[in-house]
Amino acid sequence: MSKSLFINNLETFTGQAFLRALVREGEELDESQVIMGTYQESTRLDKPRGVKKILKRYKPRLMRKFLLETDVWIYDLNYCDLSDVDFAIACLTWAKELEAEKTVIVISNVMVWANTGKKVKPEVKNEDEDAKDEPPADQDPPESARKSRTHTSVREETPFDEDGNPIRPESILQMEEEKPIEYVPWKEEDYAQRMPSNSYARMKEMEDKFLALKMENLRNIVICSGVLYGCGEQIFYPYFKHAWLQNPLYLPFFHGGENKVPTIHVNDLVKFVLKVSNAPPESPYLMAIDNASNRTQKGYIQAIASGVGSGIVSSVADTELVDEKTKEILQVDIDIYPSPLLVNEENPPDFEWGFEKGIPENVDKILKEFCQTHNLKPMKILIAGSGSTNTTFYAQM
Repeated sequence: MSKSLFINNLETFTGQAFLRALVREGEELDESQVIMGTYQESTRLDKPRGVKKILKRYKPRLMRKFLLETDVWIYDLNYCDLSDVDFAIACLTWAKELEAEKTVIVISNVMVWANTGKKVKPEVKNEDEDAKDEPPADQDPPESARKSRTHTSVREETPFDEDGNPIRPESILQMEEEKPIEYVPWKEEDYAQRMPSNSYARMKEMEDKFLALKMENLRNIVICSGVLYGCGEQIFYPYFKHAWLQNPLYLPFFHGGENKVPTIHVNDLVKFVLKVSNAPPESPYLMAIDNASNRTQKGYIQAIASGVGSGIVSSVADTELVDEKTKEILQVDIDIYPSPLLVNEENPPDFEWGFEKGIPENVDKILKEFCQTHNLKPMKILIAGSGSTNTTFYAQM
């Protein structure tokens, strides 16, 4: 028997994606499947196909009753108010103990990592090599070492500067080369070190509230999502729109465009959330990110420009093409691995990707979705006339 589901705010971008995945158009309804949800608009009461009940926030006791009877709760913090989080936590603490296992899944945004910076590769010290040159404790050091120590003892005392640092010959300083700093991607188990941008500090606060919940029979999991795309678009909507219209002729990207922006198709995110809900892992924090080979901002914009529009892109310091929220998101720079439950070269996971390689390698499929969602069709024009009317000239314009 399938688990009963509660989806907070059904009318949102992700809420609609969940309904499409759970209630497929043209297929018979699974009567054993129980889906309940809410709307952001409190007065809206219509039930989408396949939804058993719409819960009403203005009836908190009744809502709490149905929630506690539901196996899986899904909250998307991108479309969630802090009061929704507080109510969910209050329901669980009111219950005190859970008779059956319950899973609470919270979807957040990679922007809660925006100010984390780069992860420095930790140095690995080879203890075997260090110990190789050391003589055993019960053995005298070699003659060369004894001479070296004797020589050191009669050497003049090393001079120091005002700050107490030893003054070394310039030739020795030049010989010492600084090792370049190496960076590696973050992993989901590093979540305690994440630092949000100011705009997403409250979202991190909501993440932390859910992660702090400790109850028997409760599995609470945060799924941090990459920037969403697909199904008509949200963040990338202005780029698809203006590439389609070719107005302007070029698509702008910010500054050098080499910053890394983790992404995931909304349908792949939904598949992952449902997979986790059926078999919750031990890890409380998961990264839902695709496996794109090119995650740079410029790589995404170039793929859209080439796949939809003129193919021309241009670096800008600012643009009126997108709003301030989108500007902030597209300029994030965070390098992070997808969850091993999604991508694992040594032990490939059982996950059926739709868009594993991201926007650059799937732009044709994403454009098809965009056109279907917005009912777009290429304009077809017939130019007819005799040879003296310059039809060829106008056709080539």
